[in-house]
Amino acid sequence: MADEMVRAAQRFINTVYSDVSGIPRLEEDGQTGWDVMFALTRALQYELGITALSDNFGPGTLAALQEQYPVINPMDTRENLNRIVQSAALLQGL
Repeated sequence: MADEMVRAAQRFINTVYSDVSGIPRLEEDGQTGWDVMFALTRALQYELGITALSDNFGPGTLAALQEQYPVINPMDTRENLNRIVQSAALLQGL
């Protein structure tokens, strides 16, 4: 069964990051999976200015996130960052 929130996350990745090398286009089928999580990880890395995008959320990604964005809240003007966090939380069932 397709989940419309997952489909919205897939559409967000495809729309915003379609021209970014290293972020693959996702099938907009509303099905969660590692391909969606990996794309969100790569989108986050891109937003943080990391140039070597990977599927791993490792210490480098965490350090860059903590340094650049020590606090993330819904009222923040960094819309893409908020959408990435919201989408990842949705996929993790938080």
